[in-house]
Amino acid sequence: MKIGTGKIVIYGIGGISKTTFASHFPDPLSIDTEGGSLDLDVKRANPAPASWSMLLGYMSEIKADLTLCRTLVIDTTDCAERIRAKHVMASHRVKGIEDFGYGEGHTFESKKFCHLSNIKSGVVEVGVNAVAITHSHVQKFGQPDELGTYDQWSLKLVGTPKASKSSMLKEWAGILLVANYETMILKLNQKTGTHVEATGNKHVMGTTHHAA
Repeated sequence: MKIGTGKIVIYGIGGISKTTFASHFPDPLSIDTEGGSLDLDVKRANPAPASWSMLLGYMSEIKADLTLCRTLVIDTTDCAERIRAKHVMASHRVKGIEDFGYGEGHTFESKKFCHLSNIKSGVVEVGVNAVAITHSHVQKFGQPDELGTYDQWSLKLVGTPKASKSSMLKEWAGILLVANYETMILKLNQKTGTHVEATGNKHVMGTTHHAA
């Protein structure tokens, strides 16, 4: 696989092989926040980051020493988000992000979270690929010029419309990939055509925009 230096986001449901796919990038080093790469023969930051300062420290080391890897993999961004939130709460001596006041905690935490994207961009600037793996979830989505809403896959990151880390990460990405299973709809009742069953276990990677 020949991939130029870039900013890549891969998101999808659990167990869809996002980590395995990222392991095929050139000379990867994984900052594995939740043990997803333990069954793979890849380089990992050791020990796994237990704090926000450890995570940022690993990234700074990679930027300073280009012999460590050619691809930095953050696995996963949503787990890194939780590490960051704990850091913010501990620094301000609050028990929950909502203790800042209505919406203020998420806004403040999102501004601090963007520091992660800035450091990843710095890694890319010195010639290292930056791959951010993120879980996905289904949320309701509605466009201003459309009636009603529909379900859409989105990055599993906490935020508000005014402080959306999901939008922030998508804007950062040069390549946005979504992993899922290819679903086949089988009609079981040929007379009514109403009884259907969804099936499929083929892994697919989406590279273009889709409403879902």
